[in-house]
Amino acid sequence: MSFCHQDEPDYKAMHRDLEKELEHVRKEGEEHCRLLNQEGAKAKEAASAARAEAARMRNEAEFERERGQRLQEQLRDLHQQVEALTQSNTKYQVCPGLSIVWGTLIP
Repeated sequence: MSFCHQDEPDYKAMHRDLEKELEHVRKEGEEHCRLLNQEGAKAKEAASAARAEAARMRNEAEFERERGQRLQEQLRDLHQQVEALTQSNTKYQVCPGLSIVWGTLIP
């Protein structure tokens, strides 16, 4: 009895083809992983830069708030000084509507 092997599929050739395809898929997978890692690193870098910028902006906003408060306090102090000078100046008025400036009456 002799077997005819010509009708059987070539399993060795099919195996080689599948190994080549598997190697191709592995290489593609490695490339995709590499690209994803690069994108992840870029995203982390961008997030870190955004956090640093946000912190800088918060600090700048706090500085400007404090500066505004200091300016308001200075303005309030200046108004008080003007009020005090105005009241002090009334001592030098000869009559209502007239003031003495360097010894001269000014209507």
